[in-house]
Amino acid sequence: MIKPENIPDDQWEVFEITPLYRRSRHWIDREAGSYVQRTEFLADDQIQALNAEERASRDGKRWSAGAGSEKGGNVPMIRVARTPLNKFFADLAPRLKVGDQDYMRWWLQQDKNQPFRTKSGRV
Repeated sequence: MIKPENIPDDQWEVFEITPLYRRSRHWIDREAGSYVQRTEFLADDQIQALNAEERASRDGKRWSAGAGSEKGGNVPMIRVARTPLNKFFADLAPRLKVGDQDYMRWWLQQDKNQPFRTKSGRV
């Protein structure tokens, strides 16, 4: 089975671009009309830039710094990542749907997913 992530970028043919995404295909057999398609979310770069900015401002601080817990309050929910919806539904949602609660933490710890994190360190 061909995995889209193993196909070099120069072998993709872009066939649709919208303000939200870009769709490309890699032909397996043109005569038979079979191909692999990928959809890239174009706001990915914006999300990753926001995450990098937040990561830079939060590194070296406690997870809950500035969230009220140092004033004796309860520790609120802390944002640890921003992921594009296409990435969430493709990679995370299927595992969460079957009850795999540890998968999201494992996924966020992977080096390749660091751009989606809003703070360095362990989740």
